[in-house]
Amino acid sequence: MGFVRNTSNSAGNSNTSTFSTDVGGQGLSRPLPLGVDPKLKADIWSNKYANLEDLLKSKSRVVKYVPVEKDDSLTFVKSSSNKAKIESMAQWHEAFRIYGAIYFEKYPTESPKLMKYAATIANLAEKAEIESAFSYDQAYRQWREVDPLHLS
Repeated sequence: MGFVRNTSNSAGNSNTSTFSTDVGGQGLSRPLPLGVDPKLKADIWSNKYANLEDLLKSKSRVVKYVPVEKDDSLTFVKSSSNKAKIESMAQWHEAFRIYGAIYFEKYPTESPKLMKYAATIANLAEKAEIESAFSYDQAYRQWREVDPLHLS
């Protein structure tokens, strides 16, 4: 599996970010931002705060079985939800890759800064604790919306 980054050329072709996997000799690939709400993309391009969990909603469906009691019998009914919750650095990185792919479409020269930021969050999670890293990330990106020039 890998991340592929194609850049625009002088002909004006758009930037494309895809996630690829090789299955039985056949490569499959899809754009990372596929299925992301256009309003959320616009927020990211406008440097507004975006909840990274919202980027994962279109990627995963949480399926669970809920017990239901009816007529003195207990049955389990399938319940699904689009609500994704980031609980690991792997999930955070997945969401942040989608965020980056969207951001790079409009700001391709900003990729080194965003990758450095991702490394900072990963380092914080390793040295402190994962909750601290997630809290810092959320606070930083919220503050960046308010004062982007000082936090670029």
